[in-house]
Amino acid sequence: MLEIIKHFFDVNNVHFILGVNLAELENMARARYGEKLDARNYIGKFVKVNLRLPENGSNNNDLPWEPFFDKMVQAMGLSGEILPEIKFQLKMLRSEIITLRTIQRLLTSAAVLPTLGSLRFDSPYYKMLFCSLFLFNFFRGNKTSLDQITFEAMRQLFDLTYKNNYSGSDEGHRNRIYIILSYTLDLNEFAKISDDDQRTTKSYFDNNGKPDVTLLLRDYVLFATAKL
Repeated sequence: MLEIIKHFFDVNNVHFILGVNLAELENMARARYGEKLDARNYIGKFVKVNLRLPENGSNNNDLPWEPFFDKMVQAMGLSGEILPEIKFQLKMLRSEIITLRTIQRLLTSAAVLPTLGSLRFDSPYYKMLFCSLFLFNFFRGNKTSLDQITFEAMRQLFDLTYKNNYSGSDEGHRNRIYIILSYTLDLNEFAKISDDDQRTTKSYFDNNGKPDVTLLLRDYVLFATAKL
């Protein structure tokens, strides 16, 4: 493609802008012309100016995909209190698994959740658990079975950590996600958190009932993805 652009479209005042992963482009050149190829110099024959996109979005605290997420929510006419929580938990995932196409597919899945705009949660704990299940199922190809929902599997996806002493609302939010997932899925892990957090969590759920993972997964998550 690069050679075609160079040799057949070499026209004055005509410029091409290529959005590529430069490292992968170099790997492709080596695959075609051999491992001994100086791929960087070869690519340099065609690419005159190389600009790197910033790691953050327009807001210094944004990840690159966040403005796109917000625009897609608006363009698709989506609403509902779970959307900010989905966005927050997406930021806990490895950045390389989140692409613009992923965001589109994810929001399409969210759009067909039963009564997305009217889903209400009496407690942030239930909302966190619901969104964690939704994302876990999505990133497993919408083929999750109940036996696959373990705390360790959740830990790997979300890079879960617990801090006795945390600073800032985001770290506190991450702590609460760790707490609700460990309480629901693995009481041995739950036993490792602070006594105060254990007492607070148990006190809440003693009065309100422990979340039913089976019910949430069956009636909401799997219902939605089965429609895609």
